[in-house]
Amino acid sequence: DYLTMVVLALRALTSLRQYGEAGNLISESLVSQRFPSAEQVNMLRMWAVLVSLRSGMNMAAYDSVRYACKLRPHSYAVWNLFNRVANSGGNAKSVYKFVLRCLLRHPE
Repeated sequence: DYLTMVVLALRALTSLRQYGEAGNLISESLVSQRFPSAEQVNMLRMWAVLVSLRSGMNMAAYDSVRYACKLRPHSYAVWNLFNRVANSGGNAKSVYKFVLRCLLRHPE
């Protein structure tokens, strides 16, 4: 299946530290819209966070991890990843605004 092939290629590219190529593969895969389920798209977006973070593209990682936080607002793992991305370099004011909006949407 196409998703398995993409994930295997991403694993190979990240192990070789070819983060630019891995990012291009993720972008092209997401644009092609070959994935029928939202879970498959979410998996690729999590790969986008990893690749962006390791390649030093902090703003791209921040955008991707915000998407993941909106999908899973009660996941500790996602918020830990958000914290790591936010601390790696970003605008503290926009981080504060995003977290405040999430808290207002999900007060529990």
